Amino acid sequence: MNPGTSVAQAKQLAKRISHEPFDHIYGPDLSRARHREIVFPKQNIQLDERRREIYLGNFEGRWLEQLSDAEKQTLRSWWYGPYDLKVGGGESADDLRFRVRSWLDDLPKEGRIVAFSHGGTIRSILQLFTGREAGWTFNFKNTGISRISFHEDVVRLDVVNDAAHLEFFAEEFLE
Repeated sequence: MNPGTSVAQAKQLAKRISHEPFDHIYGPDLSRARHREIVFPKQNIQLDERRREIYLGNFEGRWLEQLSDAEKQTLRSWWYGPYDLKVGGGESADDLRFRVRSWLDDLPKEGRIVAFSHGGTIRSILQLFTGREAGWTFNFKNTGISRISFHEDVVRLDVVNDAAHLEFFAEEFLE
């Protein structure tokens, strides 16, 4: 992705949610989430390594076109399960789910929380709340918004991957 595109997307997200108050803001501690300051300027962002994307070992930073046929098959096997399968010395989907569950268990029980992260981490959160474990079945757009509400013992998935703030993005970006 063009770095300018991701900056513009972060600015669109900032416009959309700037009026919303949050009690806590969480994000991953890696520089890959570098646009957090655009969306949440001058706000205390609690960085946590448990919010990181899944670690793929020696597959990290490589494009599909750079992989051998055998590596592509290994990656396909990992993608569809079993979920304890680790590739390239990295994490399994189960490892990620365990890490994400640990982070969720430590969240405050009250207040409005915003947490931003990468696709695999968000998928794991949604899988935990929906009980669905079959593959990476959720697809996300950059800066898409998913909302989960908690009311006593009820968890409600209100919105998944809402990217309406990017609707006119292409036109603005091209101007």
